[in-house]
This record gives sequence, structure tokens and C-alpha cells, in this order.
Amino acid sequence: MIKNKKVQIATCALFIQMAEADGRFDDAEFDMIIQIMTDLFKLNSKDIHAIIKQSKHEVKESISISEFSSLIRDTFSDDEKFELMLNLWRLIYVDKKLDMYEDNLIKRIAASIGISHRELIGTKMLIREEMKID
Repeated sequence: MIKNKKVQIATCALFIQMAEADGRFDDAEFDMIIQIMTDLFKLNSKDIHAIIKQSKHEVKESISISEFSSLIRDTFSDDEKFELMLNLWRLIYVDKKLDMYEDNLIKRIAASIGISHRELIGTKMLIREEMKID
């Protein structure tokens, strides 16, 4: 999946918002965002760090997730949206637990990009199994 820079920033911004949702943005989450962005967009380290920096700025200046999710809703295919949800769950569960703020945010993101509640729960269960979380 190679998208334009605006889409890459919007995607990364959702990851950053998710990492910050529980009030702790730690190194494991940062590393996971780098890994996900590398896998999704096939970017080098320098480009990824620049996108993360720009995304952090965009998140700080944003009013709501819709500034990012609307672009993703309109740009991503259904399969890409599904993969995005899987990656958001991977980021959430990097610390092996689901915080109530993370839970609330992922539900809002899912609804705003057109992911049904059934698909949301399905992606959650796939990642819980993948990451061996009871």
C-alpha cells in the first residue's frame, strides 16, 4: 500500500492518538508505530520519522479524529481499512491490556471509517489470538 503523504500522515496520526489514549506513549508503542508504518507504506526510517513528527504536530492541532479518519474512509479500500484496524489493535495490545480510553477511541475510529461493530470485534479477536492474550 503506497499512498500519498497526506494519507500517510493521517494514518500515522490515528496511531499516535491511539498510543496517547491511555495517557502513556511509551517506547514499545513508538517502536510499534515505526514497524507498522514501515510495513504499510514501505518507507525508510528517515521518512517514517519525518511523518511521525508531522503527525504529532497535526494531532496537537486537530479538533477531532474525523480530520484524519475521513481521509482514510475516502481513500482506503475495505481490505486496507481492515488491515488498519488490525494494526490499531496490535498497537493497543503492545502492553497486553485494553484501557477504557483506547476502547472508546477504537470504536470511534471504526465507526468513522465505516467498520461495523462485528468487524471491529472480529479484528480484536484475531489480534488477541495472534498476540496470545487471554
